[in-house]
Amino acid sequence: RRVLFRSRGVTIAPDGWLAAREVALNELPASVAQGIRKTLNGAVPTRIDRSDEGGGEVTFDVTVESGARSRTWIFSADGKLDAIELALNDTPAAAQKELLARLGTARLVHVFKFEDEGESYFEATFVKSGQHHAATAHADGTLVSEVMPLGAAPPAVQKAVRDAGGFLVKLELQHDDAGDYFEASLRRTGSCQSPPKVIRAHGALLPPTFSVRLICRQTRARLIRTTRRRRLPARSRRTSYRRPSRKTLMARKATACLRRLQTHRLS
Repeated sequence: RRVLFRSRGVTIAPDGWLAAREVALNELPASVAQGIRKTLNGAVPTRIDRSDEGGGEVTFDVTVESGARSRTWIFSADGKLDAIELALNDTPAAAQKELLARLGTARLVHVFKFEDEGESYFEATFVKSGQHHAATAHADGTLVSEVMPLGAAPPAVQKAVRDAGGFLVKLELQHDDAGDYFEASLRRTGSCQSPPKVIRAHGALLPPTFSVRLICRQTRARLIRTTRRRRLPARSRRTSYRRPSRKTLMARKATACLRRLQTHRLS
């Protein structure tokens, strides 16, 4: 009797970490397999990769080939669809313009669409001068973040990352109204540090609470703008009582969060 073995691919990081390995559909957790079958709607996956960068977040990259074209879906560990691959021409015009500006003459690898809090984002990964980059833009064309190699960062940021020690998994430049900053994910003893190191462009290392404080400030500003648009007419406010909406309550919680973090102001 002849027994045939199919080879499987693996991806190993320079520090020896097993970043990804190919798996079969019947080897996946039940929730993940069910989510894949439901999303693909009868299509047969050509390849499934289990990805783990060491930060505790495991994803499954599912590739389906149709003729000369291939498409990838990314699922979370609980079987939910995180991102879907699409052509650059299928992105909104504003996002496409911003991504093309970042792409330049580099070679485009993938474009993924994902959603966060009901808003759509588009991430383009590309190779420039032999190194991998990525840029994420909002549907309205706002540049959200950029992933870059260490050599593309300012010298002060490079020094801060080297002084922190560990293997650099990802360096991401976050664009924010409060000011741009870098997030460095470092791996030590087989796992990413949590939370990532937050570094200003001049090399100042910010406390871990900065990320929480920033999220609270962004959430509060966004929710207050939303609730202000929905205010009742002046007469209605005087003559009737309206229970605060869920967004208003969340904004109040964000305000309380900011007050608790006042002791961690930026220098």
